[in-house]
Amino acid sequence: MKRLRAVAYVTRGDELLVFEQRGDPAAGLQVPAGRLDEGESLHEGLARELDEEAGIRARVVRELGQLTRRHGRHGVYESHYFHCETDEPRDRWDHEVHGKGDDRGLVFACRFVPRKPLPRLAGRQGEFLHLL
Repeated sequence: MKRLRAVAYVTRGDELLVFEQRGDPAAGLQVPAGRLDEGESLHEGLARELDEEAGIRARVVRELGQLTRRHGRHGVYESHYFHCETDEPRDRWDHEVHGKGDDRGLVFACRFVPRKPLPRLAGRQGEFLHLL
């Protein structure tokens, strides 16, 4: 059975929200993303992940695409990629992840970076970044 994931490309003008995991540089540069909870809609899951992983709110502009693939030991996921916009006033901040996920308690160093040139994101998180 495949599960759903939401991936958020959050922009503020010509900038993109990214984060790195404190204490684990090998995790790479990432954007907010995660699995949806049972019964949760894509937009509900997206909003929850933005709050849990970065402590922000954002508006969905549009869905950019979706991909289905095996995601490590977690099985097959249908990942939906969204362009979101925010008015977040902070340029950089640390955020401790909350919620029920595997990343609970991790600290993410969040910041905005220029969208051009496209930042190199960890794993396959950058699949639809060129569509912004």
